[in-house]
Amino acid sequence: MKTSLKELFFALLAFTLSFSVAYITEIKIVKDAVLLAFLIQWILFIPAYIFQTEKFYDLSGSLTYISVVLFWHLRIIIFLILIQFVQLDVIQN
Repeated sequence: MKTSLKELFFALLAFTLSFSVAYITEIKIVKDAVLLAFLIQWILFIPAYIFQTEKFYDLSGSLTYISVVLFWHLRIIIFLILIQFVQLDVIQN
């Protein structure tokens, strides 16, 4: 029980420190990326804990990395497309 509380404390500390740094940047996409990474890790922790296996370790790390990178790139692409539409609207008016 004592070990579980210690692990929970360190997990919350890691999240708090990571999100605090992201919050300090005041960049929404950074905060969202940190939240996404931790959300994926916590969701994939559930089956790993239930089955008491580390088989999900590499899978969860790879999935987290790919998801955050795709999320980041898609948000930037959408942002750039929106800027193009705004510029076209300004030019036409």
